[in-house]
Amino acid sequence: MPNDEQKSLPTGPKLHDKVKQWLGEQGYPTEFRAANICRRHGFRVWQGFHVRDSKTETPREIDVIASADYRSSNYIVRIEHALECKWSKDKPWIVFTDAGGPMGSTACAAQTIGNMLGEAAIWTVAGNADLHSLDFFYTPARPGFGGRQAFSKGLDLFYSAVAAASELSILLATRGDRKTKPATMGQLGILVFPVVVVEGQLYEAYFDEKENDIQLIERKRIRCHWRGASSRQFITTIDIVTLDHLDEFIAARAKEMKILHSVLYDTILNIEACFKMQSLQPLKVSSGARGVIGLPDLFHDLAELDAVKANKKNARKKLISKKKEKSP
Repeated sequence: MPNDEQKSLPTGPKLHDKVKQWLGEQGYPTEFRAANICRRHGFRVWQGFHVRDSKTETPREIDVIASADYRSSNYIVRIEHALECKWSKDKPWIVFTDAGGPMGSTACAAQTIGNMLGEAAIWTVAGNADLHSLDFFYTPARPGFGGRQAFSKGLDLFYSAVAAASELSILLATRGDRKTKPATMGQLGILVFPVVVVEGQLYEAYFDEKENDIQLIERKRIRCHWRGASSRQFITTIDIVTLDHLDEFIAARAKEMKILHSVLYDTILNIEACFKMQSLQPLKVSSGARGVIGLPDLFHDLAELDAVKANKKNARKKLISKKKEKSP
């Protein structure tokens, strides 16, 4: 016997339309369309990919991952986009921007999310001018710092979306890292770029000092340098992109992939030379302010080895000097 709830449901074409409408409002078609766009541009794509939270051990879902590998010799360079998809046709998204918050291209590159090898490689090469011309490390004059879903009350969907994109990208990048002592180089270098895809309208809001008022401009894509991430990531660069613009956005990334892969691979070979010598002396670090203090985790043990070698060398020099002073 059907219950009261089942009796109230429409049947036939009406039920079909109602289910389809519900799917759209939950954002599922947005995920499928985003995945299809990434696949068309040559990326390997996963939907509903789960990563394990390192603190709670609970699985968390990433809507779409678009990945591309470069394999050569003993190493793999992997570039991944982690897409958080949101249907919001009824409520436009607003991103607040400010001219006081731009990052330098070197800092933008250096603070890219990665695993231990990927993080070390991009930190090393972050000042390379070839990288600064790429959309991956584009630094707008007015980056976003926060936002809201218009007409919404209660849950801050903007915050939850960018927080999820940031945290899930970190979990995705670091899921295979092993915190061994001494650190081992590994053979896989990963960089992850978080993207929030909005099916709906997107607006930039900023304060115009001359007009003494907030200006509102419709956009297809806004880049945020977000400071609300975990302690591991000081600033997360996140792109907010409308679904209508995603094809153009992913096409640009696909074109630039070869350059990024090549630069990172050459740097990984340089890091390999450091591990073979057990020293950072062969490392070729590009110039430029990275916006972070200290070395990437992968280099800490090598730096300690260099310090030990330097101390031993200084001790030998002092011993030789004393022997010379004592000799008649």
